[in-house]
Amino acid sequence: WLWVGEFDPETGKIAEGTLKPVFRNDQPWEDTKAYPSAVIMEGPTVVKIDGLYYIFYSANHFMSDDYAVGYATAESPLGPWTKNPNNPVIHRNLVGEKGSGHGDVFTDNEGNLRYVYHVHYNDSIVGPRRTRILKLNVDKSNGQPYSITADTTSIIKPLQVD
Repeated sequence: WLWVGEFDPETGKIAEGTLKPVFRNDQPWEDTKAYPSAVIMEGPTVVKIDGLYYIFYSANHFMSDDYAVGYATAESPLGPWTKNPNNPVIHRNLVGEKGSGHGDVFTDNEGNLRYVYHVHYNDSIVGPRRTRILKLNVDKSNGQPYSITADTTSIIKPLQVD
């Protein structure tokens, strides 16, 4: 499950009685069994685009080749949330590197929505993981919820300096 709760800035904790489940893994990509582990959904980031909330999250174990990113939408942070039927939007089959997931959404200086995430070190070694950044294409042509896809031609591979 992914969970939501009201944050109390005075105590620095989740307000008592507000924690509730958002959604669980129920799409095939979210538990591929490519790596032996318990079911994992993690790394949620919520953004609001034109009045609708979008939650980006990762599923599968980070050591799995199939670690990937999907998203869901809701009119309120409390839900109900509807998963994108075209998930995952970031996956090794799309970006060309294993373990692609667990990131964050941000807007660049030109107003483009971007996603920063990690990938495995190479095809045979998980760590140390490497960072990637790509542009998220937001297609507004069919109204809300917007279709969001990874622009695989925009992947930035920061150089690691030892």
